[in-house]
Amino acid sequence: HAEKKSGKCYWKIIIKGVCSMLPQHRIAFAMMTGRWPRYIDHINGNGMDNRWDNLREVGVGVNNRNTALRRENITGIPGVQLRGNSYRVMSKKEGRNVSLGTYSNIFDAACAKKSFEYRNNFHQNHGRNTGIFGIEAIHAAGVKTK
Repeated sequence: HAEKKSGKCYWKIIIKGVCSMLPQHRIAFAMMTGRWPRYIDHINGNGMDNRWDNLREVGVGVNNRNTALRRENITGIPGVQLRGNSYRVMSKKEGRNVSLGTYSNIFDAACAKKSFEYRNNFHQNHGRNTGIFGIEAIHAAGVKTK
């Protein structure tokens, strides 16, 4: 099953007469612990990888600190946006948007963002490349499409 908005893929199980679809990672967690989890984080970011050592129960805040780089991000750094000739750095803390400043170069912006992530216990995989590219990036790499 692929979610339309995020492009994330998860294995889902259909149990006829009981439910339409259940995420496989939730079933696996329940089988291993005997309880139904509220939030499950796939540590490596691959929603299809339901190995026990890749699953952890977390709160929504922790789960959000282990997310891939968004498709529309053009700087390559999560939370860093190009605004004219400067770089605006934003993040979240306890569910609230936090401005980390505006910088004249991407290096200083990246340092501010990564320092914030380190101080706030973001997962080391946060901001990883999803491996999903827009058509512009595919064409820029010299790959022809129909």
